[in-house]
Amino acid sequence: MAAEAERGRVAANDRARTETAKRAEAERERAAANDRARIEMAKRAEAERERSEVNDRATKLEAKMRNCSKSFSVM
Repeated sequence: MAAEAERGRVAANDRARTETAKRAEAERERAAANDRARIEMAKRAEAERERSEVNDRATKLEAKMRNCSKSFSVM
């Protein structure tokens, strides 16, 4: 009877270790997914900043060109 109880405890401990390992793996996968999402968000934010800078430069250039063409039309 004691041997049977010991086997039951060993089996229960094995199941607990397996479950703990599965949960740890799931947590690592979640952390990795969160890291990938943060990296992607940072890339998108950088692309948005670059797009905004390009638009600002284009707007300034267009204004400069309008001012330049006004100067020539006055002559």
